[in-house]
Amino acid sequence: MFMMLYFPDVSLVSPLNNNINLSLNQSFICNASDWQLANVTFRIWNSSEIYYNGTRDLSGTTNETNFNLIDLPKGEYVWNCFVEDVLGNFGSAADNFSLTIGEIVVDLNSPVNESYTNVNVTNFSCVARTDVAYELANISFRIWNSSGDLIRNESRNISGLENTTNFSYTFLEEDDYLWGCVALNNNSDVGDGVNFSIEYDVSLPVISDLSVDASTSSAVISWTTDEVSNSSVWMSGGTWSNSSEYATNHSISISGLSSSTGYTYVVRSCDKATNCVNSSGSFTTDAQSSSGGGGGGSSSGVKVIEVRPEEIFMGKSFLIGVNDKISFNLPSGSHSLTVSKVGKDYAEIVVMSEPLNLNLSVREEVKLNLSSSNYYDLAIRLNGISNRKANVSVMRIFEIIEVPEVLQKENDTSITPISPVVRDDEIQDFYFYKLLFVALVVISGGVILWVLKSNEEDRLARKNARIRERARRKMRKEKDEELKKELKRLGLKI
Repeated sequence: MFMMLYFPDVSLVSPLNNNINLSLNQSFICNASDWQLANVTFRIWNSSEIYYNGTRDLSGTTNETNFNLIDLPKGEYVWNCFVEDVLGNFGSAADNFSLTIGEIVVDLNSPVNESYTNVNVTNFSCVARTDVAYELANISFRIWNSSGDLIRNESRNISGLENTTNFSYTFLEEDDYLWGCVALNNNSDVGDGVNFSIEYDVSLPVISDLSVDASTSSAVISWTTDEVSNSSVWMSGGTWSNSSEYATNHSISISGLSSSTGYTYVVRSCDKATNCVNSSGSFTTDAQSSSGGGGGGSSSGVKVIEVRPEEIFMGKSFLIGVNDKISFNLPSGSHSLTVSKVGKDYAEIVVMSEPLNLNLSVREEVKLNLSSSNYYDLAIRLNGISNRKANVSVMRIFEIIEVPEVLQKENDTSITPISPVVRDDEIQDFYFYKLLFVALVVISGGVILWVLKSNEEDRLARKNARIRERARRKMRKEKDEELKKELKRLGLKI
């Protein structure tokens, strides 16, 4: 049994939303309806705080309430009404209404603030709105260079309560510019918005200090640019990597390469004005190191295994050879595990992103804290060695790292060990997903058991039907034999 909750229905009547009004005295009207009203609270905010907050008692099922404010300072406001019924249920209008007092509103549509362009002819768009009592008269477009010189001032006649006006300007020099619009109505009221910046840039970035640091299966390609730019690398063989971060120092890591193999590459950087430049080069990966005394060997082909979230939560084993890679995600980001060497009863493993070199014996397990210094989040186990490949299992864990007690020094007072701090959301996220995956496994198992049980019941039913049919046939046969014997005894022909 439950109770339905009904909240008061509230609507804002006047002034209309997005209203611009030169009058400093305003009447705010809102309507409310409910099964039994109790009170209404009117609130209006300016750009930084609540300007007015007033409450009135109500009664009945419907009500229209006026709140009159005088001498409102010029500026922008938002307002709403909050209604309570006798049971304490609250309701308000779904969205606040906005109101501008005492000025024309001018908005700069495009380009957006802090824009970059390499197109010399650029279009600018402004929107002007005025009070309902007056019409717009004209609007002016202005643009300044980085020295503060006004290099363009163009005016146009406009009309109506709202107007969108487009201007065009041709840049002649690379520079940082400021632009804006000013509007007037037929009451000589002036409105101007903030100025926006735009940079005109047609120069290509300059790439220098291009270098490659290659290993047997990966490479790091680095370079610098003379201005902030993004970065991307294309490799022969179809490998591609990029970064959208704007910087002057660039470094891209490429993995999954073959040893003793030559590669060509192209790096590309584009500045914020989309001026792009390329530079190319080539390199050869290192040869695969040989190992003696039963050492490791590489697999016939390098493979990359992507571990799904549910697999790493429940734990999964993989048979991988030298240079094969297992990729997975943790709260700290993307990580990978690569076998660099396989021995008779051990394996050398490298865990990235920051290199961690592990040397595990068969049936040895190690716990790592890749996401936090407060808890272990990954367990890696070497289950065995087979055909020069390592059987490795990975599993997401959540185990608090115990801080050892601090030994007391002579004449020291007692020292309380500091407990590791683990955020509640880290624990909740881990156990939520862990429980979710366990629940999915349990549900899946239940469905499978139900299907198996249904199939078994069907099989038993068919088997019982066959047994009953054989029994009926046997009974008929036995009755036929008895009938033959009785007819023969009586001397009758069959």
